[in-house]
Amino acid sequence: MKSVLIVTYYWPPAGGSGVRRWLNFSNLFHKHGWKPVVLRPLNADYPILDDSLVEEINPETEIVGAKIVEPFKIYAKFIGAKGEKVNQPGVLFQNDHPGIKERLSVWARSNIFIPDAKMLWMRSAVRKADNYLKNNQVDMIISTGPPHTTHLIAKKLKQKHAIPWIADFRDPWTQIDFFHKLKLTKTSLRKHKRLEHEVLTFSDAQTTVSWSWAEDLRKLGANQVHVVTNGFDQENYVSLDGRLDSCFSITHLGSMNEDRNHPFFWKVIRELIEEDDRFKKSIKIQLIGSLVPAVERSLQENELEAYCQKVPFMKHPDAIHTIASSRVLYLPLNDTPNVSGIVPGKVFEYLAVKRPVLAIGPLDGDIAKILKLAGNGVVCGFNDPAKLKDAIRAMFEDFLQKEDLIKSEGYKQFSRERLVQQYIDLMNSVVK
Repeated sequence: MKSVLIVTYYWPPAGGSGVRRWLNFSNLFHKHGWKPVVLRPLNADYPILDDSLVEEINPETEIVGAKIVEPFKIYAKFIGAKGEKVNQPGVLFQNDHPGIKERLSVWARSNIFIPDAKMLWMRSAVRKADNYLKNNQVDMIISTGPPHTTHLIAKKLKQKHAIPWIADFRDPWTQIDFFHKLKLTKTSLRKHKRLEHEVLTFSDAQTTVSWSWAEDLRKLGANQVHVVTNGFDQENYVSLDGRLDSCFSITHLGSMNEDRNHPFFWKVIRELIEEDDRFKKSIKIQLIGSLVPAVERSLQENELEAYCQKVPFMKHPDAIHTIASSRVLYLPLNDTPNVSGIVPGKVFEYLAVKRPVLAIGPLDGDIAKILKLAGNGVVCGFNDPAKLKDAIRAMFEDFLQKEDLIKSEGYKQFSRERLVQQYIDLMNSVVK
């Protein structure tokens, strides 16, 4: 059996979307002749904790922990956040109108902690991995980011031990949706781009989760990019009982930042409530995950709080049962420059439970491609309230007529059993 060292920051008991890709891939590697060894941080300050995921780790997976220094507690104290979680991925400012301390802290976070705030893990992680590699045979290294510090750790290990390396980009680096908001100096920007280019050209292969992002990586210098999308694990869905909500429930799973908050969505819901008494009596909005103030403000402005249930966090098994019983699953994409390649991991869980998907995003983006392949979902463009209203109204009529079941089996192509075979084929070719 060959062995692969997986360098990842997100690992149980961390919760959220950043964990699932490599937790589930690694669990399946054993079946294909690869033993996973996971290099993860100890005492990490994760924004979300989900102890239930610890139980999902394959007992044959070897864990190597390296201590990390997290700067977020100092940051929280400096800006007066009073213990609140201030390390939510993709969220720069905690307030709509950040003060001088918060703006200064974000500037320091952007220009001093390069490539990210996890850079303080690098020395400890490299030292721990070095000691492991002196006594154990490893045939391949895989790093997964963000945080992109993981790629720099893998780069140092490859330089020292000459082990083949695949760099996995769950999200982009310099082309991520909020990168333009970082207020980088010219020197910092050059450093980011230099480090990114070194990772793309020094790694033996690169993987990412969407076709658009693969093309972006090629333009940045990568020449061995492969698309392996995220997916779902079939065993998580075999116990679902098939019962659906009696109300017309529209559910969003996951955090909703400002770029995913589309004000016209809430306005359309409000209009339908005012225009159709049946809709008013049936509608229920479920928001599972953290919400930025802009979302709360949209709910207040449209007087939707009475129709909305907000759950800051839900363990993964419970979340699966909730979306499986929902009538419609809401998928708002970030209205940002790189949106064509944004494919949130939750879309595959949406597809796996075979409930209708309502997406807001580009009509020619990768989400539209995936929903078409799966035979499920409607995509409404940004700021197209007329199409959105028609789509919701049609879904509501299907609900009334009890015709909202998705019959297509196209979603099965995104099972992780199939996707891990793609990754194994790539790993075997790189080792050869």
